[in-house]
Amino acid sequence: MDKLESALLKRETGQMEDSRQLLLELANENAENGEILFQCGQTHDAMGLEEEAVPYYEKAIEAGLPDETLKDAYVCLGSTYKVLGKDDSSLKVFSKGESLFPEYRPLQVFKSLTLFSMNQHAAALSVVLKALTETTNDQDISKYSRALSYYAEHMDQ
Repeated sequence: MDKLESALLKRETGQMEDSRQLLLELANENAENGEILFQCGQTHDAMGLEEEAVPYYEKAIEAGLPDETLKDAYVCLGSTYKVLGKDDSSLKVFSKGESLFPEYRPLQVFKSLTLFSMNQHAAALSVVLKALTETTNDQDISKYSRALSYYAEHMDQ
């Protein structure tokens, strides 16, 4: 098992500090490896060390990630900014992520939380209603999808 696998296993089994130490070593040795930087950010985040997580997420995005991981990096960075009360930065990150991955629902839903924090309640609810109507398998909700979609577009009426 390599160091990265070991660090991730330690994180999964609750050995957070051990995981963090291994990831910090790896990040220092591989400063341009987006995956390692992203995992380092996630471990810091999971430990409640959001301030420390931010630069790892930012560097991971800059270093380059496969699309599947990049989507999540935007979610994690935007969400971390929101937790830190940096709503403007959060909104910018979610908007950038949405421009790259317009169909990735987690970006939209987490963005709605930021919009809500910014007192943009109508916009926040609109995003959630759109996601709900476009993804639900609930037949009772689906029969009202046309009305809900209308409300999503006309929240202030």
